Order: sequence, then structure tokens, then C-alpha cells
Amino acid sequence: MTTLYVDSGNTNVKWRMGEVEEVFTSPSNSPKLFDWILGNRAKLEFVAVSSVQTDKWNLELQQFCQQQELELWFASSPAEAQGLQSAYSSAEQLGVDRWLALLALWCRFRNGFLLVDSGTAITLDVVDNQGQHLGGFILPGLALQRATLMQASENLAALVKSTPTYSSSLGKNTAEAIDHGVIASTVALIEKQLRLTGCPEERLIFAGGGAGALRDEVGAGILVEGLVLQGLSLAWDRHRALEENNES
Repeated sequence: MTTLYVDSGNTNVKWRMGEVEEVFTSPSNSPKLFDWILGNRAKLEFVAVSSVQTDKWNLELQQFCQQQELELWFASSPAEAQGLQSAYSSAEQLGVDRWLALLALWCRFRNGFLLVDSGTAITLDVVDNQGQHLGGFILPGLALQRATLMQASENLAALVKSTPTYSSSLGKNTAEAIDHGVIASTVALIEKQLRLTGCPEERLIFAGGGAGALRDEVGAGILVEGLVLQGLSLAWDRHRALEENNES
């Protein structure tokens, strides 16, 4: 019997069965995950979840798993795990998706790194060589920054193209000035943190839907996918080991 790993984000839900590489994705408001579980119920015993979804969604999943007699476990953000220490004084307030992504990278490098995750929001987090999370930033994602400007002014919205042209170069018209300004400000933040932390370029990590555009403009770093699911697998293994120790 196998564990199903679920990463339920603000926009999409991703899942994979066991340690297989194939990852399934659906919109957060789609029943596709539940349908998939029904179709694969005979292979499953546990469901491990990273969720930044609403309490309503979490409760629906909990009730569904109870009906299917599946053991459900929601990951949380502890103060410390496997040598990684949270910067938050109230560790549980750090988004579990951020924590699990950091855990995956810490277990990979066992050294300091800088993680930029670009999705609905952009998060930037720094971990030092001793595994201490130094903190981070949360700012609107590239698309959200752009949309906010257009919503604020009908005149600007009329000038902006439907498809963004992200670049850090100076814009030669209003549409370019908006698109280039959105990404240039984020790139400047990343470059500043690189200078301040001394993080080597091979441990500057980009993840999320907007990772490629940011990586191209910074001109350094590595693109990595599936960090939350990787971290979730590590956290689940640790949880199971502690449970077995307590039982023995």
C-alpha cells in the first residue's frame, strides 16, 4: 500500500503516488483529485497533505478520506526539523508550503541557499549554512502586480498588451514600462539579497510558474520543480518514524 502526497496551493492542487515521478495537477476548485483517489483507492493507504487551502476544502478532504478509510495527515510548520530551524517566533504561522520547500532544499544541500518561489505570490527565503532560516519576503506575483496596475487605471489597462513582455530593460512605451517595471523590481530584490547573503549562484533556486522569467532576468540560479512534494515526503517519513518509535 502506498502514500498519496498532495500539495494544495492557492490556485492548483498537485499530487503524486509514492515516489513515482508523475505529478498530476488540477485547479483547486476541481473535483479531479477526489475522482483520482476513487479510481486508485485499492493502491492507497495514507494521504499526506500540504495545504494552504481554506478550512472548508480541508474539511471536505478529511470527510472524504474518512469515507474511504484512508489515514489522512496534514503537514505543519514546526520550529525545527532535520536540522532546519524556522525564523518565525510562532513557527506554525510560516506557510507550510514555504517550510516544506525549504526542508527539501536543506536536505539536498545541507548548506545555505536562497529560494525564490514565483506563483500567485512571490516568496523569497534565505537559509544560512547552519540551517537557520533567516526569514524572507512575500510580495505579489508578477501577474498580480501587473493586474493591480491595470485595475487601478482604465487608461493604463487600455495600453497594456494581453501577453506580458517581461524584461529588466527600460521600457520604450507604457506597456513595456509596466511589464519591465514589474519584473525589474523583483529582480533588484533578488540581486540585493544575493549580495547581502553571499549565497553562491549554484544555490540560488527558482521555483513556481514565474521561475523561468525571473531566472532569465537574474542570469543566474537553478530552476527546480516539485519542492513542496519533495519536502512533504521527507516530513511524512519523519512523522512515521516518530510514530513507530513511540509505539515501540
